[in-house]
Amino acid sequence: MANGLDDVVAAETVLSDVDGLGGRLTIRGHSLPELAGRWRYPQVARLLLDGFFDDLPGDAE
Repeated sequence: MANGLDDVVAAETVLSDVDGLGGRLTIRGHSLPELAGRWRYPQVARLLLDGFFDDLPGDAE
């Protein structure tokens, strides 16, 4: 984005929150380092897709 657009919301999302000044990205309440370091790919995929589809498999599937 161009200079002068600080604090302008281009889109709202339920998925993430960006703290550009603090250098933090939070996805559905979880920090990116936490997700990358402790979660497996299927768990992260489900976290991202949850709420958009009614028929997602459970954790055991």
